[in-house]
Amino acid sequence: MSWASRDLGCVRFESGDRFREYYYTDRWFNIQEVVSAKGKRKGWYCDIAEPVVIENNRMSLVDLELDVWVSAEGKPYLLDEDEFETSSLSEAQRLAARQGVQTLLEILEAREEAFANLFS
Repeated sequence: MSWASRDLGCVRFESGDRFREYYYTDRWFNIQEVVSAKGKRKGWYCDIAEPVVIENNRMSLVDLELDVWVSAEGKPYLLDEDEFETSSLSEAQRLAARQGVQTLLEILEAREEAFANLFS
């Protein structure tokens, strides 16, 4: 399937990019490793979201408007803060989203899990 390119400022998604996705039922984020059509890692797109719910072989989640882009070099960029601030999220969702960002950044700094092969 082909789709139009999308420029986020810190990365450009293009037709042919491949995504390896990591979803969690106990964490307030998910991670998508992005690799170009030529096999070069672009980085990781991380959605801050409520933990995934799996029912009847279907996965669902609530997006909390906040995102983090992690470059191939490991530099994080917080995205969509303006959308997050003006959203109708509850205070509990806002607190959990901020904690999700913090946990994600700790995993990145420790080079664990999805970020274990950061420089490979």
